[in-house]
Amino acid sequence: MKSTMKFFTYGILIFALVFSSCSKDGDVGPIGPAGTDGVDGINGEDGNANVQTFVFKNAIGNNGRLTLMIPEITKNIFDDGVVLGFVQPGEGSLAAIQMPYHNGTNQIIGGFYQIGSYSFQVYDEGNRQVGFDGDVLLNSIHAYRVVIIQPSNTTTITGNGSGKTFLPKNGKEAILDELSKAQVDIHDYYAVCEYYGVCKN
Repeated sequence: MKSTMKFFTYGILIFALVFSSCSKDGDVGPIGPAGTDGVDGINGEDGNANVQTFVFKNAIGNNGRLTLMIPEITKNIFDDGVVLGFVQPGEGSLAAIQMPYHNGTNQIIGGFYQIGSYSFQVYDEGNRQVGFDGDVLLNSIHAYRVVIIQPSNTTTITGNGSGKTFLPKNGKEAILDELSKAQVDIHDYYAVCEYYGVCKN
């Protein structure tokens, strides 16, 4: 009986192995129809790769000067670009005023930049640095805003080239000339940002 059971078990295994390994797939069917396209997304606002804006809130001055580290002010920007600094006196104020800023007292905030940073410095009306007395004014400002305009690769030529000597404008001149021709007030942060499409709140 043991041998009959073994024979029966081996028979079932061989039968299962033969039928499972001998199955044949049919021919590949035709390719199905293409699916429908998905819904397009909403287009984003156009930006400007040559213009960047930076907003610094709750910045603290020291000894009458506030220096903001901005690595985007590169040598190329320093040499040929335009960098504009603005202060926004109060949180509810819609004005962002370009340097120099006069707050109605005898203190004035001026601005200057170098490679890697933009500084706001407090002066008195005699154009002397104020020092620690200027920190109260610097620290009362709601937001400091800096706009960096990178020069384009386009060279603007002045003159018509009819035998007269003419010089290409440098990047700074070309940028300021473009803004002037477009009647953009460079002392108005929002006008500059709106022109370039880069406004930040």
